Amino acid sequence: MPQMNFTKSALEAIKPADGKRERYQDHGGRDSVPGLTLKVTPTGAKTFYLYRRVSGRPEEIRLGAFPALTVEQARSKARVLNGEIEQGANPNEARRVLREEQTVGELFAEFIENKRNKTGRPLSPETIRAYRCEYEKHLAGLGKLKLSQVTPEHIEAIYRRQGKAHPISANRVRALAASLFEYARLAKRIAHNPVRDVPKLYAETKRERFIQRTEFPRFFQALGMEENTAFRDFFLLALLTGARRANVAAMRWDQLDLVAAEWRIPKTKNGEPQLVTLSPEAVALLTERRQGAAAPFVFPSKTSASGYIREPKSAWRRTLDRAELLGLIGALGNAKAWGDAERQAQLEKGLANLSATLAELRRQAEQAKIDPSQFQLADLRIHDLRRTLGSWQAKTGASMAVIGKSLNHKSIQSTAIYSRLDVDPVRQSVNTATAAMLEAAGVKAPAEVVKLDKRRRG
Repeated sequence: MPQMNFTKSALEAIKPADGKRERYQDHGGRDSVPGLTLKVTPTGAKTFYLYRRVSGRPEEIRLGAFPALTVEQARSKARVLNGEIEQGANPNEARRVLREEQTVGELFAEFIENKRNKTGRPLSPETIRAYRCEYEKHLAGLGKLKLSQVTPEHIEAIYRRQGKAHPISANRVRALAASLFEYARLAKRIAHNPVRDVPKLYAETKRERFIQRTEFPRFFQALGMEENTAFRDFFLLALLTGARRANVAAMRWDQLDLVAAEWRIPKTKNGEPQLVTLSPEAVALLTERRQGAAAPFVFPSKTSASGYIREPKSAWRRTLDRAELLGLIGALGNAKAWGDAERQAQLEKGLANLSATLAELRRQAEQAKIDPSQFQLADLRIHDLRRTLGSWQAKTGASMAVIGKSLNHKSIQSTAIYSRLDVDPVRQSVNTATAAMLEAAGVKAPAEVVKLDKRRRG
């Protein structure tokens, strides 16, 4: 192997040999480093290597291409590696291990496939969809990194970036990353979970939103205006049963006994089956939907792979916007002494062009010194329908055990109590709470059973 003192000018002067590779060794200069070599290809590409014997066998460690890597940088890297070799390390072995190491993207695919929930069951389709969405939006940028290359700084940067505008969402992303790397740690792929070194920055308060007494009339009237009867009935059943929205969406006719007024859900979020008592109003709604139904699902869908509807977010948004519209029309009508004809004209205008009419009525409300935000239900979520039933059960005197049983909550403290509860007090509590909600909404008089799917627009 030719030897020479490596300098920039000397290396630039080397010409490629015809049809073969040449190798040169750093030698003779004051700063020369043992084992530092330069490989020159027939095309003229020049690359620094460290050539050493490690544990009795030759090892060639690539340092970088010249001139992007300078002579001084190549010598510095070579000295560090020589030190590691003298201490018994094999840098190439570490590199081989890194090449074979799993990437974050590969780990996530395995995580989705094999992760189990707290009950030992596979992740639900809903959870998988949520995890995939969060990963693709926020963590996919780490996908090509090897597991050992991910640092707390990587995670914290993503966490803070999302937290600037969406702190609660940022907490979900951090939680997914923590679960993902904990899976890798337990599988002994990494020694330490990097997310443990990322501080929790965004405090959360437990959500307590439910439909208030004063909001019920507008909410029910707005819901009665929904032209898609499947979505309207979906929201009503979510409210009347207190069941999780995923279970309501997947409700099947063979799970229902309308004579006994019962709905048997084979498996809920906590992994347990649930017996849901159906109020007379829920039975009436389901009886009407049953007429002519051919699909196995109560809420079938031809476009969904599952065969039943997905969460109807657009219909929910329309309902909340219509509820705000009704509130603004009522307040402005009182302030400006609108008659029935003007109120009806504003309502029809709003139903024809909801967003534009809302913007105009909000402007008029501000001019009339009326706070338009008091009529908004924008913070109400579909899941709050479930919380609303529980809250109204509490208002009407139900015990915490009965409420927990009806909502299928699961806790160490109450499990023993639940197992001794009969369904009758649960049924009575649900029926009482349902009656109270409908009376507050103005759609039911005491002791009256109404068909909720026959609400009028006015």
